[in-house]
Amino acid sequence: MTLQATRDQIIAGLTSMVDQDEPFFRTVEEFYDNEIESDGGIWTGGEGEPSIDGVGIFNYWGSNNTDVTNYLEQHGWFAEWYDAGTMHLHKI
Repeated sequence: MTLQATRDQIIAGLTSMVDQDEPFFRTVEEFYDNEIESDGGIWTGGEGEPSIDGVGIFNYWGSNNTDVTNYLEQHGWFAEWYDAGTMHLHKI
């Protein structure tokens, strides 16, 4: 059974995994400038930053970081590309 984490829990968990002290994790509401109803999603970079060991956790042309993908799935979330430089994370 998958335990669905809150947005704040996902951001905290991912922040502990990446290289940056203040990685780019924002709300989907900020991305859309509050123009849509939100599902409580997360907006983050799709290439380069945030990173683990200097490698971006998401790669549009390759594969995403397996540890990050597994973490999201284990906590009831998934990653979805908005475009090649923008990733949105949502609850399953």
